[in-house]
Amino acid sequence: MATRKNAPTGMHTGNDKWRLGHLHLIDSLKAGDPAVGGAIATYGNGVNDNRQSRHWIRAVQWMENILFSIGRHYVDDILVSRLTRDSNADLSVISETTRNIPRPVNDLLGRYIETNISLLTENRPRPRVTPKSGRAEDEDAAELSELVLEYLWEALKMPEKHREIARTILHCGVCWMETIWDEQLPRRITVPETEQEAQTPLPLGGGTVNLPIERQVPKLDENGNPVYTEQVEYGDVSAKIVSPFEMHLPVGHRWDDDEMPWVMREYYVAKDVLLDKFGNDSRKRGLTKAKGWHLDRLEDVGTYNVKNLPLWWWERLSDIVEGPGPSIYVGTPEQWEGYTVVRWFDRRPNPMWPRGRSIMLAGDEVIYDSPKEVGARAYDPRWPTRWHPYTRFVWEPMMGSMYGRSLVSKLLPKLKRVNAIDTTLIMWRRTVPIAMMVAPKGSQPVDDQWSARPGGVWEYDAQRTNGAEPRPIFAPEYPRSALEERATQIAEMESISGTEEILRGQRPTGVNSAAMINVLRKQALASRSPGLQSWDESLQLEGSHLLQEVIKNVRKDPRYADRIKVLANERKSALTIDEFSGMDVSDNVIVRVDTVSMALVSREARQARAVEVLQYAPALMPLPSGLRAALMEELGYDKEALLPQGAQITRVKRMLAWIRQGNYDRVVPLKYDDPYLFYDLIVQEIMDDAFYNLNEAQQHTLLGLADIYEQQIEMREQQALRLQQLAAGNGAEGEAPPPPQ
Repeated sequence: MATRKNAPTGMHTGNDKWRLGHLHLIDSLKAGDPAVGGAIATYGNGVNDNRQSRHWIRAVQWMENILFSIGRHYVDDILVSRLTRDSNADLSVISETTRNIPRPVNDLLGRYIETNISLLTENRPRPRVTPKSGRAEDEDAAELSELVLEYLWEALKMPEKHREIARTILHCGVCWMETIWDEQLPRRITVPETEQEAQTPLPLGGGTVNLPIERQVPKLDENGNPVYTEQVEYGDVSAKIVSPFEMHLPVGHRWDDDEMPWVMREYYVAKDVLLDKFGNDSRKRGLTKAKGWHLDRLEDVGTYNVKNLPLWWWERLSDIVEGPGPSIYVGTPEQWEGYTVVRWFDRRPNPMWPRGRSIMLAGDEVIYDSPKEVGARAYDPRWPTRWHPYTRFVWEPMMGSMYGRSLVSKLLPKLKRVNAIDTTLIMWRRTVPIAMMVAPKGSQPVDDQWSARPGGVWEYDAQRTNGAEPRPIFAPEYPRSALEERATQIAEMESISGTEEILRGQRPTGVNSAAMINVLRKQALASRSPGLQSWDESLQLEGSHLLQEVIKNVRKDPRYADRIKVLANERKSALTIDEFSGMDVSDNVIVRVDTVSMALVSREARQARAVEVLQYAPALMPLPSGLRAALMEELGYDKEALLPQGAQITRVKRMLAWIRQGNYDRVVPLKYDDPYLFYDLIVQEIMDDAFYNLNEAQQHTLLGLADIYEQQIEMREQQALRLQQLAAGNGAEGEAPPPPQ
């Protein structure tokens, strides 16, 4: 690609800088400049065309892992056949020879892969959102965030996607989830249909008066039920799996820190799909040049030969045939015509672009380039550390590398050795005869004719043969050491993958107690804890990203409100909402996930622990509330499980929230209030340092409430004292007379 004439002054204008990945230099190019597309395309083409690049080398290893897992253990034979043809395009002797070598396939990887997928995903994550403070309004917002995550978990089909991510990291070591607000994603909302009414009834006196004022009223069917209609809008939260074949990263040691100035994803798509996605009504949807969109360039996008890219292997997996077959190159031709490569480039915030930058390329044409005031597509000033939409999942982190090591890469050397041993065993059975006959000197067949037909009679003279007779000689046994090595290799595969019988759901022999099962399970998972913790951290970050996108972009979406109401009822929660907006979450986006602790404890052990808690619950109640909370949390339960609960606690928290919000008209003491409980909690609020941050009206309201409930306590104690004195006096004066004699 030729050097652009409008390259910035003082910058290296040669393609070498782009090809080497110095893409941070495009900061000097203005938004939408065609030179931006040329720079990014130059880098991508340089990496993809170089067969010795790190991207190609990794892709080859990943494909070998994937092909082994689907039963194709000898794909290199295809390459041999292509390289060993003679001038007449006939297969050479080398290929003919390799065809005679047995190719045993020990399809053992499935048992190790599926067990580890189950370990990562068998327990559904229970996201807990940490409130910004202990105030009731923040606790409500945090509970609302949890319900939003539960809704998104179902709507975005996250369990299925996480199983696919787990399968990918087991084969490739690393995978990404892209969480973003997609402006082109259609969002279908079902709402009641309305119709215009010419008159508006207003109550007046004992009846109603119809005024000629038009209004919108719900439309009803013949049975009086509302008629619903479907509205299609554009823009929704999106969660997409991004394979390592599609990701380009700069050379660096750590993920998502200052060493990573940019990140790029490329994927293969048909050109007509792009045109259909953006459509003719793109201007109506706000996709204008002022907002960074250059959709007029889509017509100039050319097709791309994906067969030259490592990405082709990923595309080939979409319809590859599992198991051994003649070739992995058989495919449908429509996949390779009229397609192009789309690249999303995200740039870290920097002095020239304080909010970062996002660029979308189709081929080498810039389709979207975010303006400076908009910044990167995932950036928000409230969370300045997030500038790209990707969450990384990794199986086994490698020191000093952004990538991870996969489980299959560790198992393949062992599996290849098992296949090799089985090859020698098959060859031994083919070449070594079952038995041979040794004929002593002097013996001969009948009629002096040798024949291979069975039933032949041998004649020999014992004197001539010195008493020797024909006898069979059996072949030597297959070396026992080879069979022992085979068993050792499989045992080492079991150890590497961590698929002990306790993790496969099998109870070890002689183990019956739940406590012992729990101990064995913890021992089996001891070496797996870092991987499980890394999985949980990725889930937590993913949940935070989902909440951030909801807060930024969702406004009065009835889908959220309807589903949250159902989930709140299932939880038996007191949270009620009429409408939902992302702002209701109030920046409560710190997510905690506990799949690790759930994986470390078996179901039987949890049941045994619950029985023990029930046995000792009466002894826990006399303890101070803080100590009870600490003990319950140590046992793995909610720390508030044995603390006072109920309507009184909820009401006093609400009253404190209303005071902080300035809704003084709702703060009305009732005769049903427990003055002791209310007084204690209000005094705690007054004694807190945050009391001095309240305004004068809020402070006076709290002090006034404390006085009211203190008076109620005094009145109750005085009344109780009078009743006690009255009862004592009645007992002395009204002593029952002695029974008659």
